[in-house]
Amino acid sequence: MERVLGSYGVPVTTIRAGLIVEPQGLSFPILVRRLPVMALPKWTRTKTHPIALSDVRAVTASIGSMELYNRAIDVGGPDSMTYKEMMLQTAEVMPRNGN
Repeated sequence: MERVLGSYGVPVTTIRAGLIVEPQGLSFPILVRRLPVMALPKWTRTKTHPIALSDVRAVTASIGSMELYNRAIDVGGPDSMTYKEMMLQTAEVMPRNGN
């Protein structure tokens, strides 16, 4: 997409993130809460660098800076883990509702 926009002379800064997480996000809690037992597909062994939404906002605040025009920025948190590991960590911190 950035190539298409850039081809029209639009200054483009691309921010790429594998997985953006936030405390109020629902993806993993829904999986963990609704599926207490799950056969994990192959993609759950894929490593990712999840990043907090607040950290992505800090990066996006720099948009408009001429030094970043026509650059791609890969963002990720400090930890590398699989999706399976994230699901397990989510399950550990989620409150149990007795179901």
